[in-house]
Amino acid sequence: MRALGALLRVDWESYCDLMAITMTGWQDPEQTRELSAWLASNSAHEEVLAYAAATRGFDVTDLAGEIKVPTFVVNPNFMPVPSADMARAMVARIRDSRLLLYGLNEALDMLEEEGLGRVFARHDRLAEATRRAVRAWGLEILCAVPEEYSSALTAVMVPAGHDADHLRKVILDAYDMSLGTGLGKVAGRVFRIGHLGDFNDLALAGTLGGVEMGLVLAGIPHKQGGVQAALGYLAECAGSGANRKAA
Repeated sequence: MRALGALLRVDWESYCDLMAITMTGWQDPEQTRELSAWLASNSAHEEVLAYAAATRGFDVTDLAGEIKVPTFVVNPNFMPVPSADMARAMVARIRDSRLLLYGLNEALDMLEEEGLGRVFARHDRLAEATRRAVRAWGLEILCAVPEEYSSALTAVMVPAGHDADHLRKVILDAYDMSLGTGLGKVAGRVFRIGHLGDFNDLALAGTLGGVEMGLVLAGIPHKQGGVQAALGYLAECAGSGANRKAA
């Protein structure tokens, strides 16, 4: 930590690079560079220095006993601070708290248990079901190149003259479901349906049902039958055993 503090004082650009690498890892250098540039342009070096000085040595251990609500003290094993022993000591002072250790390892164990082949196939299957729903609604997928379709999310364009963010608000208010927003040039023009992570066929069916009902409530011109198109495809995959095969 002393070395990190020294780096912050003498080299702001390298400090931002290090923070970006810590957040993103080494897998995507372009993403890391973009995040570093964002950190550097949206944070003032002097303000970060002032914050570091103000919080140096700040210790809330004596206040732990005042916490009244159930509390998680998280110690990912890839972060050396706080240490596991420190986390256990904090938990001992907080009533009704639980200690979550090594959450990343547990997530990796879940991936290995399912098998990476099945994980990738599941994401591909849910993405294709989503795209079939979008086409059945008569809406346009933002990505115009099928070879570049994402298995993580699908961005859907709303017809001209309609506001995608209004649709998102309607769905959130009516069905307590949050959809992704459009960014930059497509802000207000698209909404995003995520189908990544701990997500299965039934979860997607509910998500698409919320979107289809929201389209009606928001007055977005569309055709009925998107959910049915997705369900038909998912049932076809289940019948063929495609959702149980490992790559």
